[in-house]
Amino acid sequence: MEYKEEKRICQNCKSKFLIEPEDFGFYEKIGVSPPTWCPECRLIRRLMWRNEHSLFKRPNAEEGKKDLIISVFHPDAKIKTYNREMWWSDR
Repeated sequence: MEYKEEKRICQNCKSKFLIEPEDFGFYEKIGVSPPTWCPECRLIRRLMWRNEHSLFKRPNAEEGKKDLIISVFHPDAKIKTYNREMWWSDR
């Protein structure tokens, strides 16, 4: 099937965006309908769960270390946090 490019208006921000002909083939191949949100709004929606604005000081969980590290996890969270060197090491 031959597709033409299609201009659409984002349901979220009301900006115009273009869907290329090869995009329609991809959507058909994976069995989904073409998007109704612009690429930027789709990216924002995909990344909404990320926390990069609330940072906390937490103790390093490595034995023998008493330093604090910066983490996205609240100090009351019941998880262990390690500094970068420990995390990427083989220990």
